[in-house]
Parts: sequence; structure tokens; C-alpha cells
Amino acid sequence: MTYRRIAGLFVVMIAAISWPALADTFARSHTCTQPVKSDQFNDNQEVAMFNDAVSAYKQCIAAFADEQKQAADVHRDAAGEAIDEWNNFLNDNDLN
Repeated sequence: MTYRRIAGLFVVMIAAISWPALADTFARSHTCTQPVKSDQFNDNQEVAMFNDAVSAYKQCIAAFADEQKQAADVHRDAAGEAIDEWNNFLNDNDLN
């Protein structure tokens, strides 16, 4: 392998390594609202309303966490596919 080919491969590898640094630099946060617990509830209806608000908050947080996990899975799968493609390229061209 010539020096120019090695240098070109090195440049491509550096560019490929730095490219992910530009992706997803901003992670959004959830928009769930925490319920405020009263120091004293006046009746069972207020307790029930607070419990409903806690349940809604939990569901909102769980949905957000699940959405983020699914996005991470997509990114992880894409990274794995890219690595597999690179390894196949190396094997197909007897570069390893």
C-alpha cells in the first residue's frame, strides 16, 4: 500500500471519528409537570386529585424515558451497522 493511500485512509478515518461529535449536541428535556403536594388536604377529593396528578406525572416521565431509550437504540444500531460495514470493507479488500 502506498504512502498516499495510507495517508488518504487516515484522513477518512479522522473525519469519520469527528463526525459524530457534530450530531445530537442538544438533548431535549421532558415537559412533565411535577404535582405540588399540599401541606394539608381538606378532603378525600383533594387526595384523589393529588394521586391522579402523581400518576399522570409518572406516566409522562416513563413515556419520555421510553422515547429517549428508543432513540438511543436507533443510534446504537446505526453505529453497529457502520462498524460492520467498515469491517466488511476491510475484509473484502484484504486490509486487515
